[in-house]
Amino acid sequence: MILKYNVTEEDYINFNIEHFYRSKKMKSTRDFTKFAPIITVFLFMFVLTGYTFSWYILAVTSVFAVMWIAIQHEMWKMSFIKRSRTHIENRGASFLGEQEMNLTEEYIEVTNSKTFTKTPYSAIEKACYGHNTIYLYISVIEAFLIPISAFSNEEEKKNFFDVLTEKTGLDFSDIIEKIKDKKKN
Repeated sequence: MILKYNVTEEDYINFNIEHFYRSKKMKSTRDFTKFAPIITVFLFMFVLTGYTFSWYILAVTSVFAVMWIAIQHEMWKMSFIKRSRTHIENRGASFLGEQEMNLTEEYIEVTNSKTFTKTPYSAIEKACYGHNTIYLYISVIEAFLIPISAFSNEEEKKNFFDVLTEKTGLDFSDIIEKIKDKKKN
């Protein structure tokens, strides 16, 4: 089975953002950066007022907390956009552009104008779906990005998942359901 598709800079940026929010290891980083500034402001205000609790401290900290929580997601997003673009510039964007994925008997072969990758099915660790793209993880931080637009019809999509299920032993039913739900909306 051969799929031809285009991976854009936006696909790559969305992958990095999705990965950050899915990653269990990054959860502690997200939690720390969510609450550490709020606690710091509270302690700073507490010291500033001479170690006495007041409604003023609570009010200032509450306003800061609401503002911080409201803007934190956008700050992370902007940071990942900048990091992703820098990574693209430094790496030469060999993973972007027109791609051809061939599902052979033993390997997933991906070819583009700059590279050829031959990956055994056993290397597929998991699969996720987001932003109309399927992510086939081949390591903790690396994945094949396959836009839904790569499939010309439902039969081709079904065949793709059937081959992957057979070769990897992974269950793709949750991804198939998410794609169907997205289509309904």
